[in-house]
Amino acid sequence: MKFYGLTYKDINQKTTINHEFWTKKELINKINECAEKGFLIIDVFEKNLYREI
Repeated sequence: MKFYGLTYKDINQKTTINHEFWTKKELINKINECAEKGFLIIDVFEKNLYREI
């Protein structure tokens, strides 16, 4: 199972925000939203979740 992450800087609130998404579509929508608002994207990542038995 994979999840996707996005870290960006909100220039209005002067904070760094992290978001996690379960689908690429959610990630892409948030990236587009950040671009429209002029927010600086710091990191985009994909991670695998492993379950130990």
